[in-house]
Amino acid sequence: MKKIAITVGALFVATLSFAQKIQEKNVPANVKSAFKKMYPSATAIMWDKEDEMYEAGFYLNKRNNSVLLNAQGNIIE
Repeated sequence: MKKIAITVGALFVATLSFAQKIQEKNVPANVKSAFKKMYPSATAIMWDKEDEMYEAGFYLNKRNNSVLLNAQGNIIE
């Protein structure tokens, strides 16, 4: 079980290391629109690009959250 947890943690760190911070103006309009429809009260939104996916890190109800969307605005993770 410990090996699985370490492996999952390592994969998570490796995935984050390939992400690129991007400005909101560089996020496609349909991705921003889908995000705002799903999380209208989200604050402090920061965007990253992972390959062809867009990750939004944000605060909602005093909790740190993130969501991964594809270029069409569908939730992946």
